[in-house]
Amino acid sequence: MEWPIRLWLFLAGVAANMPSKEDCGGADPDAWISPTRASRGFHVICISPDCSAGSDSGHCKASEPTAKVCWGAVKSDCQELPGLASILAEEGPDSLVSLQDLLAEGRPVANPRRFERLLKARLKHGKRPLNYAFFAVEDDTQTPRRLESLTGQSGMILAFEGGAFVWPGVRVGFRRNMTIRPANAPPIELQMETRSLQPLVVEISSFLDASDCQHIIDKALPHVEKSTVKHMDHDVGKPDANWRTSSTYFMQSDDSFLHFKKGA
Repeated sequence: MEWPIRLWLFLAGVAANMPSKEDCGGADPDAWISPTRASRGFHVICISPDCSAGSDSGHCKASEPTAKVCWGAVKSDCQELPGLASILAEEGPDSLVSLQDLLAEGRPVANPRRFERLLKARLKHGKRPLNYAFFAVEDDTQTPRRLESLTGQSGMILAFEGGAFVWPGVRVGFRRNMTIRPANAPPIELQMETRSLQPLVVEISSFLDASDCQHIIDKALPHVEKSTVKHMDHDVGKPDANWRTSSTYFMQSDDSFLHFKKGA
């Protein structure tokens, strides 16, 4: 039968293109790249540094920085990312714009109309034309650091088209042990578990205990009201419950407990 051979060749190709932990500066690709599901507008880049000076370990072979990208942060769609060496030589935040352009050349953006609209708005207000946000993974157990420049950067970079960081789900059942370090407070040890990929649902354990929950309930309950909607002209006078049945209160972080949790 031919299909087992074809399957083996496909899997071998995936394995060859997948960045290794060494490629990613020590970050574990399995903690950030999904085995099965692509994420729109989210890509993982691994940059290997310039090894022209040689290495005692014998692993350095490239005369300039090289990179691999996993489009959609899925293992089945990883490939070399040429053209990055010149971008890494650029100074300051403009290097991030160049990386954004390089990614857009490799794959169309997930929402082209929104992407162009946001770019025009940023240019209109004199801002840098950067819709992507880039984050460096320096430790799999720590929150990635937002990049302001690519100068001297290597290792794993997370690229988010919408400009906002989202914890990757990876796969249902995936668990991530994290250490959050709030300012002027002890570190918090958390475990995040992916419950669903579509929609993305991540459960965070040990973030709130029973007394924390009760504090929030007691503070919010007197202010909870039925949610409202804005009506179109032909719907004026109709009950809001025709469209929305929830109750809502937007609670301010105006006490020491909530301020601490927000900072975490």
